[in-house]
Amino acid sequence: MKDDQLIYLVELTGFNSITTYADILNVIKMAVGTLPQDLAYDIDGDGRVTKRDVHAFITGQAAIPVHPDTLYFSFSASGYMSRPTDTPPNQFYSPRISDPGIYQQAMFSQGTTGGKSTAAKGNIVLSNVDGQLDNLIEYGFGNQPCIVKSGYASQSLSEFATLITGTIEQVEFSWSQITLRLKDNAVLMDTPVQTIKYSGGNVLPDGIDGTIELKDKLQPRAFGRPWNITPDLVNGSKLIYRASDGAVFDIPAVHDGGNVGQILQGADYATPALLEAAAVLPLDPTLPPTGYVTCKAAGLMMLNQAPSFQLTCEVIQGANVAARTAGQIIKQLAGEKCGPENVVAQSIIDLDKTAPYELALYSHSGANTSAELDKLCNSVGAWWGFDNDGKFWAKQLTAPDATQAITTLTKDEIQSIERVATADGDRGVPVYKVAVEYGKNYTVQTSGLAGSVSDSLTFGSTTAPPDTPRQLELKTEYKRVTAIDESVLTLYPNAAEITIQTLLTNEADAQAVADQQLALRKVRRDRLKVTLKSQRVVYPAGGFWDNEAVAELPYAVSEYGVANYGSTIYLLGGKIGSIATATSLSLDTSAVKNSWIQTLPNLPVAVRMPSSCVVGSFLYAFGGKDSAGAFIDDYAYKINLNDIAAGWSVVSFTPTSYVSLTAGLRPRGIYIYTIIGVNSAYRFDTITELWEGIGTIPSLLNGVTCLVENYWYVFDTIGRDFKRINLDNIAGGWAELGTTPLDNIPFCVTYTNNHIYLITYPNKQAYRFNPFDTSVYYEKIANAPIGTNPMQAVKSGGSLFLTGSGTSTIDGTYRLRTNDNPDDIAQLNSLGRTILLKYPRYGYDTGRPMKIIGCDSNYRDGKLILELWG
Repeated sequence: MKDDQLIYLVELTGFNSITTYADILNVIKMAVGTLPQDLAYDIDGDGRVTKRDVHAFITGQAAIPVHPDTLYFSFSASGYMSRPTDTPPNQFYSPRISDPGIYQQAMFSQGTTGGKSTAAKGNIVLSNVDGQLDNLIEYGFGNQPCIVKSGYASQSLSEFATLITGTIEQVEFSWSQITLRLKDNAVLMDTPVQTIKYSGGNVLPDGIDGTIELKDKLQPRAFGRPWNITPDLVNGSKLIYRASDGAVFDIPAVHDGGNVGQILQGADYATPALLEAAAVLPLDPTLPPTGYVTCKAAGLMMLNQAPSFQLTCEVIQGANVAARTAGQIIKQLAGEKCGPENVVAQSIIDLDKTAPYELALYSHSGANTSAELDKLCNSVGAWWGFDNDGKFWAKQLTAPDATQAITTLTKDEIQSIERVATADGDRGVPVYKVAVEYGKNYTVQTSGLAGSVSDSLTFGSTTAPPDTPRQLELKTEYKRVTAIDESVLTLYPNAAEITIQTLLTNEADAQAVADQQLALRKVRRDRLKVTLKSQRVVYPAGGFWDNEAVAELPYAVSEYGVANYGSTIYLLGGKIGSIATATSLSLDTSAVKNSWIQTLPNLPVAVRMPSSCVVGSFLYAFGGKDSAGAFIDDYAYKINLNDIAAGWSVVSFTPTSYVSLTAGLRPRGIYIYTIIGVNSAYRFDTITELWEGIGTIPSLLNGVTCLVENYWYVFDTIGRDFKRINLDNIAGGWAELGTTPLDNIPFCVTYTNNHIYLITYPNKQAYRFNPFDTSVYYEKIANAPIGTNPMQAVKSGGSLFLTGSGTSTIDGTYRLRTNDNPDDIAQLNSLGRTILLKYPRYGYDTGRPMKIIGCDSNYRDGKLILELWG
């Protein structure tokens, strides 16, 4: 842990400063030549700032151009100055914060584990006893971005962790202080899903924007596969209806009075204009009198005969089920409000993996995006919110798992603990029955049906026969499935029943959700409030391997090469099933929102287990195996990461076989160092592209290597000894450094944060040592979560990442979280994280995994109140 002062920084951006006397004076100085001219003040457009422009500003004929201000404050004794290499550089953060505030976060409304997701909120108090901030009262406050960071006074700004990214909701000015009330970016979702309205400007018989009766009515929007909607009649002359604003995949069925199959679909027209033009022609010669045509690109359809009863239809938005999941619809809605680049892609990938179900949402009443997101999330047992970087995510609430516990809390850390009742519909007792409502009928029809409504009958009498299955379906808003476990009643006679209303479309998916929710809620679940000092919430001494906030691989792949360039990790080739692949993936680790994607062109040849590294801006791939396991001795390629469009090019191959490049490639300067064969050291000159032998490594049976400044370290993977050589004095030979404490093969080694990290195969032992401090020999860290052969460790952005490339897995990416990294510390109390509670009450003695469902952070007092559930 750092021993210097922990401080907080606040950045407020986007404020519009007022026009002051100083502004007018600056314009005068520009006019007389004592201040450089800014042509933004050139009102008359003559290419210079003159007395005429000054007169325009003084007399109010023109306003001083507004320059958005950014305000910088700190919670520290003497303020904070950023470094010249920071962004922004040399910026002083004034010590004006008297209270960094209390910040409250929760998954749902107080005491619940479902329903409406809630926005985080907090406040920051600025000291203004001297009145130096009085001018802020004239600033235009309203939803300006606010960022709160924490770090140590000795750190650069780039090392500070972002705690809060939100917006200013309200500002209160008193005589001695200014209070900023803020919310997280969930306020961006408090706007309607649809804002486009009908103009009512049709000039009949033309137009698709309705007449006066539709003026200012919101146009409908379809997501997924909504059933039995009522489209808007937008042109009564040509019988054109709007099913959705914007493109849809299909309008597969139209019903007159509920009948099925009587109005047949015909041609699709590319544009609304072509659809309108078709009205003066036979719509489709093959259609019966009751047919319809579409313009799917605009969400429109047109009948060739007026309906006799109420008209409804089906509409599909999304080409397949995978495009109609909760995750995909959430991604679309959230992306429209906060920008698609601010949606955490991995959270959507994870949600699609656990809930790959088709949903249906039809928004036509001005509902807020937040309300529609709640419906989507509740359909699959999920919740949504924004992380500390202001990025949107959606996550499924699952049972806490002890193996995912990010830290352990005991009686020693806890100041107070309180059991509290839940406010869920189960009244805090286990559930024995879960009903899930699905298949929402967007037009409930209890009358106005054709006389013989069924799945296949033709139009008939208007006298309603006894209810048919189709009629019953049309009269009902939702269908229902249940999951029941009556054995729960034995222990809990008052066990509850709950009903969950969803947007799911089919029975099997609804049953899966019912089963999942029953499994989650049929056992005892406790809700606790735990108060403790924030510095007592820490990772284990050896760190924690985290894969919850790290992107998973998008498909099962193993035996790939790994390299990093800045904050980006590259995976090259590998094996999918039993077949070598040429595909490469990359992950930008600088932000948790990023996911594994393909940014590079395919390798020229499919390969397993290539060795790879980056020198300058070039990524190299050497050696490896084909699908059959045969070594590819002349496999050598490179690509310029600053010009990936140029593709891969061939590199000179080694003077011998690439068979034993298990030591990996280690770059230093213009050279790449490696071991070829058992113990032959080589280096590759990336300028001349020539290989040079640099001698034999003594007593080496097989090795893995690491470069630290000018030293090349080699660790024997069969013996336990390790040695190093000074690359600036190769003639000086190899220095023996003794033996490692590892009792298994060191198969994974890398250097970051002034330490060399070693991980063994197969028992997952992990150690680190500081090559600059020989007083500390080897320090044990948390055992690796995977122990495959081979596995890869790579540094990126100051953190250690581990991938398990020996088995086909999509969960094979981990990040080592430590107490030395403010970014990691900020993850400790994140909502949805699991902690292990060990306390001598209520059976918690041996440890009970609990989810964090709420957190109040008191930054001034360094105190946390965690709301736990599990």
